[in-house]
Amino acid sequence: LLLDDLLWVLTDSQLKAALCFIDSLSGLIKKDTEVTRTKKAARKLEVLPEYQAQLAQQARVAEPRDTMSDFFARYDFIETSYHFFCQKIDLHLSDDPGPGRSCHPDLKVGGAFQINLHCFQVDYYPYHLASGDRHHWAKYKEGSSPHTQWLTQAHAVFRNTFLQLIEAHSTHSPLARDSQEPKPQGATSSPSNNPVKNYVLSQLAKLMTACVILRIEDFTLFRVTTSAKKQQQPKEFVKGDRERHAMTHVPEIMTLHAEFTYYYYPGDVPFPLPPPKFYVLLNPIQIHFDVLTLLWLNSFTQNLQQSLLNAASGQDTVALSYIDVKIEAIMPRLILESVGEQVGQKDRPRSLHFTVSRASVTNVRSVERCSRADLAKCVNAYQLGSLFFGEDFPSRPNDLHVLTDKFISHVQCSDNVRPVPAPLPTNSVEQALTHLHRELLWTEAK
Repeated sequence: LLLDDLLWVLTDSQLKAALCFIDSLSGLIKKDTEVTRTKKAARKLEVLPEYQAQLAQQARVAEPRDTMSDFFARYDFIETSYHFFCQKIDLHLSDDPGPGRSCHPDLKVGGAFQINLHCFQVDYYPYHLASGDRHHWAKYKEGSSPHTQWLTQAHAVFRNTFLQLIEAHSTHSPLARDSQEPKPQGATSSPSNNPVKNYVLSQLAKLMTACVILRIEDFTLFRVTTSAKKQQQPKEFVKGDRERHAMTHVPEIMTLHAEFTYYYYPGDVPFPLPPPKFYVLLNPIQIHFDVLTLLWLNSFTQNLQQSLLNAASGQDTVALSYIDVKIEAIMPRLILESVGEQVGQKDRPRSLHFTVSRASVTNVRSVERCSRADLAKCVNAYQLGSLFFGEDFPSRPNDLHVLTDKFISHVQCSDNVRPVPAPLPTNSVEQALTHLHRELLWTEAK
């Protein structure tokens, strides 16, 4: 679906009605999507080139390729995908009179919030083999995407951890980092004499993903405007910093790149799954700190959330599933502006800028320098310092501990959401299946 320009004006009451309508249909849509996806995935898996290549490699069969087949593969639709692109979206949000408005004196009469999106693109790939590449995806740079590297590492760790449960004499030390090199994504293992391991490898080869990709070339969020500021030119609140970093002529570098990946097996098999993953990459942006805008956004979102909670009060609530989240920002800049000009101080700076080279927020332990062993080493180093655990001057006996009990319990592996799974029985596949479930390896407290 291709659109040129889209202008949309919404009040909070209209947005409430739309969200309540979507929420009423979300349960039915989710069930229908799960049933349809698992049924179609089993059929589409058999025709995926990556899966056929794995079967051919395991069977040691080399199919000859000719020029015509290469030419056909170049223009072939390898997998099903859905795409939405809009050149420009201009969204205006305003709040209706009522108790949902902010109590701030400047916001009692309401406000309006404007969002401009340039080159807004959404891609959906519902039937993608987890071990397959993404070279055929539209405008997708697999080699330069940090999300692809994160998925590859997580998939390799999940695969190795799962296979370790099958090895009869394997041991797992929670404080020791795994020295086994993760195999590349898509690597296949030769069949062994262990029937359980062969069954697990065959199931892991069928692991599929449903991926949603959101890309925005540039965007601008303006500060909230009120009736007292109608005559003023709208000022930026959050915007891409492409001009400052000479990125205006590089359209392939998006200001916002977000991906959501969900794992599943064809046929809805109750087999261990990696947790869903949500990744956001923000290229250089600038944020202007504005109190009125933050207060208005807080009241607006709280009003929407409260209306959704009231609408769902009489319905069965579904527990939210766990998701691995990783948000990275490259060269973000926070700008604090002065309220007014100082008389007689023309050379006084009007703003204060804070910037960092890279900022990351995640609930997932990184592979490098973030294991429990590294945390234990850090805690042990702090224990040797008198300022952290001493009671002599300048410390006092009633001082709060710098290292909380949360860190200590995490080092000791006593805060896991469930016990570490025991090694799987390898006598028969039927016996091993009784110990398998989707969240088998979701043990650590995130």
